[in-house]
Amino acid sequence: MNNYKDYSYFYKNLNKLVLYKNDFTIFFSLLEVIIAKFSLEILLVDKAISIAKKYKIERIKNLAPKSKVFSNNPKTLNIY
Repeated sequence: MNNYKDYSYFYKNLNKLVLYKNDFTIFFSLLEVIIAKFSLEILLVDKAISIAKKYKIERIKNLAPKSKVFSNNPKTLNIY
């Protein structure tokens, strides 16, 4: 697969994929289709994990300090 960074747009139709211009060869057996789907799924999972890590790191940096969120100050607590 030459365009491995642009794989998400054809993943949903991989069951019907037989020939795609210059980026794929013809699948001759079901085993080759299974191997291609498995490899593609690994790429998608890796991409999803890297995106999740990126956003989690950015989100952690934007969080307020715990001392402000869990304050024991009675003025900030709404106790009836």
